[in-house]
Amino acid sequence: MISKEKLDFDPTDSNTVADSDSIGAYVRAGSDGDLIASQTINSEEWLNTASVLHDENGAVINDSNPLPVDVKSSISVNVDLDHTEDSVRLGDGTNYLTSTTVGTDIGLDVYLINSSLTVTATDLDIRDLDYNSDSVTVYQGTNPWVVSATDLDIRDLTHVSDSVKLGDGTNLFTSHNVGSNYGLDVYALNDPSVADTSVTTEAKSATSTQSALVSSVLSNRKFLIVQNLGNRKVYIAESGATDAAATGLRLSSGAVAEFRLGANVNLDVKAAGGTQDVRILQAS
Repeated sequence: MISKEKLDFDPTDSNTVADSDSIGAYVRAGSDGDLIASQTINSEEWLNTASVLHDENGAVINDSNPLPVDVKSSISVNVDLDHTEDSVRLGDGTNYLTSTTVGTDIGLDVYLINSSLTVTATDLDIRDLDYNSDSVTVYQGTNPWVVSATDLDIRDLTHVSDSVKLGDGTNLFTSHNVGSNYGLDVYALNDPSVADTSVTTEAKSATSTQSALVSSVLSNRKFLIVQNLGNRKVYIAESGATDAAATGLRLSSGAVAEFRLGANVNLDVKAAGGTQDVRILQAS
């Protein structure tokens, strides 16, 4: 007979674990005396236990009373939400965001506060519209017209249905229909290049001494016509020319020269000989 004061068990030394004492027993629990069972998980044997979790108020934690989790640490929590069955409520911890069902779709309720709306000059710049995606809402009274950037693009006009009003921003051009056709009203204005104010004529006695062609330049002159009625040629050059006969235009007897000259330009004349009758017409 061998007796011991205590059972030997030394798990710190792997060589003596096999020499440690061991006991076997059945553990019963509850008033019915059922045995507490065990199961093997990953080659380890574990005692089967069943526990019930309670929240801070003593209520059982289950599907209808989930445990709130507030993670305030560097711990990363991966949540595997399923779009067909899971949902997330949004809010500030006290108030939750609401939503409204429209048809078969659920949309988040959004309330715009004036002070939070900021419209920049870039947003207002119509040149920044995207031809394929942007739109502009135009109001007539309280009724909105939705006009897309495509509609605003003048390149997209259809000749059978679209129209464009022309004007200077204040006054619009008018039109009239003649039969089944519409024509733009056109009012002919005086051509600024046409002389319609005044005409003067004079006779100039040109000699071999070079002198000014006209005695007085017509204000706002547009045309100058010179005719040589003498029997010898005359020469016309710019005012102050060294020698009109050497560099100027030759105007033979009976010839006419027409110039489009303003009032700031004048000419000199010189006869080849004798005194020649030169006629001058100015128009403004």
